[in-house]
Amino acid sequence: MLRREIPQHQYFHLNFRMKISIRKYNYLLYLFGITSCVSNSSKVENKLYAFENIVDLGKLDISNDAVAVFTLNNPGMEIVKIETAVLDCHCISINLLDSVVLPKGILKISVKYDKSIGGYFYKTLRIKTNKNQTLILAFKGRII
Repeated sequence: MLRREIPQHQYFHLNFRMKISIRKYNYLLYLFGITSCVSNSSKVENKLYAFENIVDLGKLDISNDAVAVFTLNNPGMEIVKIETAVLDCHCISINLLDSVVLPKGILKISVKYDKSIGGYFYKTLRIKTNKNQTLILAFKGRII
């Protein structure tokens, strides 16, 4: 069988086309890599987030109430329910109006400390949700 020789100008065109196809292939890989990174980073978990995990009430007079307000945010697309709220001690009372946080919604929790004890205090509150999450919130201060 005779071997056919390719003229030099046709060989140049073949190489040029192959370079273009490799560039297109690399460009597609580049675009696919960017879109996959963007799609993975835009995934939002269904968890509660507190704007402040620790609230410092500072120095309080015995005539003032020691109340800390926590704001919880649900950035996800599903409803998150608070199942339990475990208090640190009997000296804390919690005011929880609703136990359901709607998608893209917020929930405010107010916690009151019994000021008759006096002195420094650091108290924690553990909130457990239906999404297997435990959120630990704390507040501190000093009763004068």
